[in-house]
Amino acid sequence: MDIICHVENYKKFISIIQKHFSNKKGFELNVNKKEGTIVARFQGSFFPIEIFGQNIPTEKQNAFRHMLIEHQILIRKGKDFKNKIIELKLQGYKTEPAFAQLLGLEGDPYQALLEYQNN
Repeated sequence: MDIICHVENYKKFISIIQKHFSNKKGFELNVNKKEGTIVARFQGSFFPIEIFGQNIPTEKQNAFRHMLIEHQILIRKGKDFKNKIIELKLQGYKTEPAFAQLLGLEGDPYQALLEYQNN
């Protein structure tokens, strides 16, 4: 499960993440000051969780844009394509790399998916 957040106070956001999730299995926290991103990952009760924070409104963040593009692709490509994505995810692929592989996109799958929207 991916959770995207609009973060205005990075120190407070990091403190909240650490307070509530640092005891979770596999917890890791990555702060990229250059890109202004915070990513926390850990194992939830039933599936992996990733919390992504950036000082950009959520609907403008790439994670949200990816979700919209993926939804449009799934509608266009149909059930067989969706089942192939699910199979790749069960094999351990993250969502964007799974889409990129099935669509034959090269390079960084996250950027390639954003560019695919324009094709």
